[in-house]
Amino acid sequence: MYAHFKAISEATDVPIILYNVPGRTGVNMLPDTTLRLAADCKNVVGIKEASGNVEQIEYILRNRPGGFKVFSGDDGITLPLIKKGADGVISVIGNAYAAEFAEMVHLAQAGDYVAAEAIDNRLAELYRLIFVDGNPAGIKCVMELRGMLRNVLRLPLVPATKATCEKIMAVL
Repeated sequence: MYAHFKAISEATDVPIILYNVPGRTGVNMLPDTTLRLAADCKNVVGIKEASGNVEQIEYILRNRPGGFKVFSGDDGITLPLIKKGADGVISVIGNAYAAEFAEMVHLAQAGDYVAAEAIDNRLAELYRLIFVDGNPAGIKCVMELRGMLRNVLRLPLVPATKATCEKIMAVL
């Protein structure tokens, strides 16, 4: 993985945010690999960390070089990660609840954890439900129910099941 991302870094001057999304790729990028890329490649400026491994993410936060950004890639642990020093989030729920989720993040960044937690608690069940049938099936269901788009996916992706959409509708 190091050689792959180093080659990409050397091929461009564009800033690069690494994506560690083992649920999508089947591979977890180890924190030492992340930190080595951050140190060796000046245009590797951050990471979306969606491993769900808080200990791993905390290790990156403690050992990252100056200026290297760490973004939560898991909506459900964004608030605790911001409390631990994460810089923000690259969100899924933010597609359907941009204003609300952004407000939660901004409140947390400002240290108003009580107000941030109130918003986080209102969205918590949706964080879980939108991944029951995989991403992007769940978030597309939410967005269709909110009148934001038609719930159309291309194969091999398929829409969320009727049962999942009914549970989402009950939460909405």
